[in-house]
Amino acid sequence: MKIVGICKTIELAVGLKLGGIDCQVFENGDIMQKLNELKKIKDIGIIVIDEELYKNAEEELNDFRKNNKIPLIVRLD
Repeated sequence: MKIVGICKTIELAVGLKLGGIDCQVFENGDIMQKLNELKKIKDIGIIVIDEELYKNAEEELNDFRKNNKIPLIVRLD
């Protein structure tokens, strides 16, 4: 299973890529739409989300985590 990162800054994206995690910079839009797109990709097991994006949609992300075992959502502080 793959690990994918969604972050707000290019610096964090570069750090995750150096660690072997495919990362996408997400500047604006609906984070839940992006998560639902990633959920459809069957080989993604973990999605790492930076703290700022997580705080902006905390309630929706917590609901997503409760209703979906895979992919696992991990907040990066």
